[in-house]
Parts: sequence; C-alpha cells; structure tokens
Amino acid sequence: MRRRIWPSALRLLKEKTLVKSSPSEQSSSSSESLNLLVDAVVASLKDTGAPSSGGSRRVIAREDVMRFLSSSSSSSSNTNNDRLIENYARIDGTKDASTSSSSDDIGGNERKKKVVVVNSEFEDVPNSAIRKVIASRLLASKRAQPHSYVTMDVDASGVDRFRKKAMQEHETKVSVNDCILYAASKALRRVRKVNSRYDEKLGKRMEFDTVDISVAVAAPTGLVTPIVFNADNKSVSEIGQDVRRLAGKAKDGKLKPSEMIGGSFTISNLGMFSVDSFQAIQNPPQGAILAVGRGTERVVISKSARSDSSSNDDDGNVDKPATDAVFSEDQLSTQLSISATLSIDNRCMDEADASEWLEAFADEMRKAEDFVL
Repeated sequence: MRRRIWPSALRLLKEKTLVKSSPSEQSSSSSESLNLLVDAVVASLKDTGAPSSGGSRRVIAREDVMRFLSSSSSSSSNTNNDRLIENYARIDGTKDASTSSSSDDIGGNERKKKVVVVNSEFEDVPNSAIRKVIASRLLASKRAQPHSYVTMDVDASGVDRFRKKAMQEHETKVSVNDCILYAASKALRRVRKVNSRYDEKLGKRMEFDTVDISVAVAAPTGLVTPIVFNADNKSVSEIGQDVRRLAGKAKDGKLKPSEMIGGSFTISNLGMFSVDSFQAIQNPPQGAILAVGRGTERVVISKSARSDSSSNDDDGNVDKPATDAVFSEDQLSTQLSISATLSIDNRCMDEADASEWLEAFADEMRKAEDFVL
C-alpha cells in the first residue's frame, strides 16, 4: 500500500516514545510525549482561530484535539500540518533547553535543535518469513560475534588454465566458484582452527570434524546458504554438481532444511557482479566466512627482476623495486588475481590465524592445475 508521509507530531511522538523495561516507565515516557503533542495542538488551534467546544471561553476540549489531528493527517491540510510540527518542535525545544544541564553547553552557547521535515512517498513491502529469519540471524551475528577482516590478493592463473584444460581434454565445464570451493576445503584441512565455531555456553572453540561448506545463493525469497557436505573429500566436478543442484533448488524454493542446517564454513562469491572486493557478515554459529571478488588481470614482475632492482633494508627484507626501474618483456607477465576477504569471529581465532588460512588458500589456488577433476 502506498501512502503519504506527512510531517506531523504524531510521527514525532512515535520517535520520541521509548520502549522502557517496565510498563510504568513506558507509560511515563508516553505521557510526556503526549503532553508535548497536546500542547502543540492547543497552540496550533489558537493560531488558526478554529472554533472550540468551549465556545467563546476558548476552552480546548479533547474533541478539538482529535478533530485537529484528523484534519492534519489529510494530504490537503498542509497549512495545519506545518503549523503543528513547528509548534511541537518549538515547545519540545524549549523544554529540552530548560531542563538541560550546564555541561551540555559548549563555550557558553546552547545547542540548537534541527527539525528535519520529510514529505515524500513510500511503499510498504512485507518481508517474507525467510527474509525475517535472515535479518534476525545477521543482526545477532554483528551484535554477538566480534568481527575482524583480513584481505589478500590471490593468484588465480592456475585456475584459469585448469578450466581450459578440463574443457579441451574432458569436455567438462568447470566454474571458478567450483575451484574456489575445492581450494578452500583443502585449506580448511590444513588450518583447522578456521574450520570452527565458538561455543558460548562452554566458552570454548569447537573445531568441526568435517569440512561442510555453505554456499551463499541469491534466491527469490532472499539469500540462502545450502551446504556442500564433506567438500574436502570431493573432486571439483562433484562439488560443481552439488552446487548447481542446490542452487537450482534454492531458486525454485525447494531446499530442504537438512540441506541448509549445519555447515562449518561459508563462501560468498560476488565476482559475477563485477564486485572487486567486499566484507561478508559471518554466518552464525560458524566462525568464518570467505568473501570473493571478481578476477582481474594484473601485470606482475618476476622474482629475479624484483631482486635485481631492489635493495635490502636494515632487517634484511627486500624493498619494493624503484619507481624508475626499467624491465624487459620477459621479466613481466600477466596474472589473473582475485580479492579474498576472510571475516572471522575473534573469539575463536585471530588475524594471524586468518592470514595463515589465506596463505594456505592462495597456495592451493596456485596449484590448481593439480586439482582432481
């Protein structure tokens, strides 16, 4: 249903009425805001000179207040509408100024309140049941799980060669996402701490025995995360078959709870949308999620060329090549690179663990030509 937002004291009343922990506190807050609203209506009625139930004595009755509010809610009553919000803001501002402490003043000047009047249209769009669940879970994740993010550029040139070889020699179509899942599953076996979750009741990190990777899929009802179970024991083709089957069921709304409940790690890939990089919110109760951006071609300098044109610092580390260094064509090459960002729960792992896992993931990706098809 489409309706008009009118800048009225009723809307301000809703904004100022806080939800308290007890009914008595809630009633007190509501009464205070209601008094401000009535005062604003009374002032507006006096400004307009509208007839009152009290006749010539100008006694403002309850019926007068309700009548004025009803007329102000009409889209054709902009004058009453504007007068009402001005009086509300003036009365509310005066009250705040009279009750504020001297500590609220900066340099002896009182803070001035700004009233933002919104007058536009909006459309109510009801959330689906699954959308509500997603919102609730992700909000809980951001509130309860201390997020930390580590990003690394990963060489995906081997993945590109592996895909071409699979098509040429076996006529098998392999996606980049299939290879990412395969490499991630091997890295999770190498760095087990990342394949874990935090148990709040026990106050311990719980490492999963199996590598079950949740895959973020955009469905008509919202984002869902079906699971590729035992991913580390599957070939690239088997992983690809599972992903396509699950993605199809997700788009048709036919996923079973057993296909979505569980999982030890999540991968969200937005590379197909030309997204360079992003940070994903953890999928509770899992301890980590990998966010993958698109692949980009980059010019890289060979290690020997970098060594020849660089100098060592006091710690023995090799500095970057000088900006005026000149390289030959055989010292330069192109590399397909993707950005990988690991979001972790700091309660069960730290940034060093995330870095170790990303190194293992990058190593697996570099060895993509050895993947089991």
